[in-house]
Amino acid sequence: MTLTTSADWAYFLAICGVMGITGQLVRAIGGLKKVNDEAATMEVKFADAFEWPVFLTPIATGFAAGIIAGLSIKPDEITTQFLLGVLAAGYSGADFIAAFMKKSLPDVQKAASASAAKALSFDAFASKTLSLRTSISDAVKYVIADSKKIDLSEVSDEKKLSSLSFDETDCIALERNIDLYFFNVLGLQFDKLLFGTKAITRELTVEQVIDKVNSLHPRPRF
Repeated sequence: MTLTTSADWAYFLAICGVMGITGQLVRAIGGLKKVNDEAATMEVKFADAFEWPVFLTPIATGFAAGIIAGLSIKPDEITTQFLLGVLAAGYSGADFIAAFMKKSLPDVQKAASASAAKALSFDAFASKTLSLRTSISDAVKYVIADSKKIDLSEVSDEKKLSSLSFDETDCIALERNIDLYFFNVLGLQFDKLLFGTKAITRELTVEQVIDKVNSLHPRPRF
């Protein structure tokens, strides 16, 4: 989309910021319920147990993540897919910002080397000299392992996500994690975002999850 006036920019950034905040609010619901339960246990008012600084910090983080995501994507038009992507970035908050900074602000020497070699910028996983274009499966397995904090060797093609202790909520989070990892860390984009499609279920095998990702045709963003 073309942003030519101050009003255009203000409108665009406001939408991105609000969606980022919404992502953090979704994440905060569980925490607010926990505070309410603890207040009831201690027989005090919710307002006495609630800490505004603790609440506002992630909200500000979500706002920043939303704006950064919007500026990094800058779509031709504001679509539901774009808004869900910004919401997912807001949900991830500080993790998204950290991944974006690693991707977008490498040190000068690494940037020069990457430019000369026309290579993608990878995180610690890519330090294993993974060629992502031929190893999408390895990238997906890495995200699956990282999502449950298990050893990569446990993630084999024939295993179902349920056998790796994934529940429905974990599957939704996995969709988000795959989107963020491929987009922000590996510099790849899909035909459409995986997050929110509910395409990944706990009954799928790892190989089937890889097929889902391949069907989205991951390709370099630039």
